[in-house]
Amino acid sequence: MSIVKFQGGDAVTMTSLELVDFINSRRSPGDPALDHGDFLKKVPKVLGACAGSFSTTYQVPGPRGGYRSAPCYRFPKRESCLMAMSYSYELQAAVFDYMTELEQKLAKSPTDVMAALSDPAVLKGLLLENVEKRLALEGDNRELSSENLLLEQKVAADAPKVEFHDQVVVSHNVMYVREVAQAIGTGQNRLFDFLKQKRWVDRYGQPYQAKIEAGYLVASASSYKDPDTDERRTKFTCRVTGKGFAKIQALWASRDADLLGDSQ
Repeated sequence: MSIVKFQGGDAVTMTSLELVDFINSRRSPGDPALDHGDFLKKVPKVLGACAGSFSTTYQVPGPRGGYRSAPCYRFPKRESCLMAMSYSYELQAAVFDYMTELEQKLAKSPTDVMAALSDPAVLKGLLLENVEKRLALEGDNRELSSENLLLEQKVAADAPKVEFHDQVVVSHNVMYVREVAQAIGTGQNRLFDFLKQKRWVDRYGQPYQAKIEAGYLVASASSYKDPDTDERRTKFTCRVTGKGFAKIQALWASRDADLLGDSQ
């Protein structure tokens, strides 16, 4: 449960996630649990055009790590009761009583807020709410970890087992080594030899892991058909990022300066 500032002062609100949990905690044994996605679909039907005024987002774990935003609603007392009433009058009364009790404890003044937070019953309720959310989040993370593990296993089985497989990307904001060579006034083979000397690429022209992690190089993946086996294979082409291009320009200019000094 949250307190936000409205024109009329501090007001207790309930998010759609909290309302769904509240409704599910009061369902009869055997009744199916209310899904948050189904609840979201019902909001515009109940609140009409004003539903958008209460829309917001919350953070959920992303499929590739980190977090992404997901839609939800945050309702004042009136709209919370209207949504609860759309399921039953008993739920409407329960939500009304629950939010009224919190208003009495939390909405009068900062002093009252601190006093309410000193109430063991309030603290226990907040603690239990946070524990439940933490457990739900950990369950979601375990699910996502299992899905990611299966995905990683499939990628490892399908892709060539090269040293930098986890750094392979396809980007439209990078340059081929040939283009870099033309830009700095040399040839592709000469530039590749230079990059080998500087330990940017190996003898096959593939970027070293350290240069990939530094953001200088990427390995662009492309698929081709093996003429001998008719199997689809993956080919990796070294390409240079904007950051890498600036670094190569500086290294090449330094090389030219050294050569000029030796000739004098």
